[in-house]
Amino acid sequence: MPQYFFDTDRGDRICRDGRGLELSDDDAARHEAKKHLFDLFYGVPSLGRTIVACVVRDGLGCVVYRVMMTVDGEGEPGRTLTRRDRMQAS
Repeated sequence: MPQYFFDTDRGDRICRDGRGLELSDDDAARHEAKKHLFDLFYGVPSLGRTIVACVVRDGLGCVVYRVMMTVDGEGEPGRTLTRRDRMQAS
C-alpha cells in the first residue's frame, strides 16, 4: 500500500510528518487529511483568527492534497455572546 505523510500547520507551529500512514489510495489520504484538520481545530486559541492546514505528501514527497480552514473566534473572555451580539457581528 502507498505511504502518505500529513504535514500540519496550526498557525503558530508547523509539524512535518516523518512517520506517515499506509493507505489504500489518494481518496483515503484526503479523508484522513480532513480528520487531521479537525484535530488541529481543537488545538487553536479560542479568540482571534487562526488558519489551520494539512498538506498530504506521497512517498516521493509530492503534494497530493492540501486542505485548510479559517477559525474566527470572537468574544471577550468570561462573557457569553448573546444572539444579538452574534447577529451584529455578521
